[in-house]
Amino acid sequence: MRILVQKFGGTSLASLEARKQAIKKIQAGRASGFQIAAVFSAVGRSPDPYATDTLLGLLSRDSSPVLKDLLSSCGEIISCALMGELFEEFEISYEIFPFEKIGVVTDEQYGNAEVLEVNTTQIFKVLEEGKVAVVPGFQGISQKGRMTTLGRGGSDITACALGSALKAERIEIYKDVDGVFSADPRVVSNPQILSEMSYQEVGEMAYQGAKVLHPKAVSFAMETEIPIRVISHFTDHPGTEIKAESAKLGASIIGIAHIPGMSYVQVKIQGDLENARHKLFQDFAENGISLDLITVDQDGVYFIIEKDKTKRAETLLVKNQWKFAIENGFAKVSIVGAGMRGKPGVMFGVVDALYQAGIKLYHSTDSHITIACLVKEADMEKSVRVLHEKFIERELKPPS
Repeated sequence: MRILVQKFGGTSLASLEARKQAIKKIQAGRASGFQIAAVFSAVGRSPDPYATDTLLGLLSRDSSPVLKDLLSSCGEIISCALMGELFEEFEISYEIFPFEKIGVVTDEQYGNAEVLEVNTTQIFKVLEEGKVAVVPGFQGISQKGRMTTLGRGGSDITACALGSALKAERIEIYKDVDGVFSADPRVVSNPQILSEMSYQEVGEMAYQGAKVLHPKAVSFAMETEIPIRVISHFTDHPGTEIKAESAKLGASIIGIAHIPGMSYVQVKIQGDLENARHKLFQDFAENGISLDLITVDQDGVYFIIEKDKTKRAETLLVKNQWKFAIENGFAKVSIVGAGMRGKPGVMFGVVDALYQAGIKLYHSTDSHITIACLVKEADMEKSVRVLHEKFIERELKPPS
């Protein structure tokens, strides 16, 4: 049995016309010989009445995470019911799965649950019967039998987790854009639509701030090497294929990503540096503060954190009587591409491009496929444009 998982985002369901377009995509998949597991997000985006954020707005900020998960999961169920009406109109046999029947088992971390196990027995049975398995995304069931949600981008996680467990032939992620862009089109005037990427590249782009796919979703597909296609819901553009290996478009760098709202923390440590570092990392981890762009030297530790975590960080640092400075107003800008691995001069190219543009570089780290830079938030968009022009637009230009 050939299985195709199709995931439809909120904008793909925001109107009757858009929902009928989803039906056409499902019919096309069935006509090509696939059995379809269709994963649906909540309808539209805030302030649409059934979008996740709109539903959450009905509760107070102090409501329990259990209640928030229960309410926010309703958006996907509403989508499935709306699509069910169209399945009946178009005489497509289907079955809707409530959260306890999907087979996605999670931990108890409400609002951002981790998938522990995927049992596809019931979905597989429905597919064998020739029906479309209609699955609400973004949700699962905890080991204690409670409703949980998977966090932002959770429907992508659902689709890729099911695709991997079902041994699907491929996963299609329908969006309101033509594919994955080389940079945010709201920032760069000439972004490129990438025809293909590797799992590592798209995962790193997502981690570095690009609104592509959730890194957890990518990891599920990568485990079983199922190709993912990010594709437009509204056009016939072929989109972006994500797989184990990529042709890299002949370029070293495939994308620029950015994250605003960061704070730069400098901690000076006197005395037993080794024990102090261990204590610092332990305290921050136990208090849910993620550190990034970490540098350690003989004088101390330097890193960035999300701005809304600065008060909590100050409390920990004062408690341990460490000398520190926290400066707000920073952003992280990163270049990503597997083609840079082992290629000399890339870091110089980054530093030089920012220097020539008059942008101060405060801090940087690099890995095999990423160079991340800390700049002032006021320089973030300019930095993205400068690096995009140097590493992507120039490399993709045909020789004169």
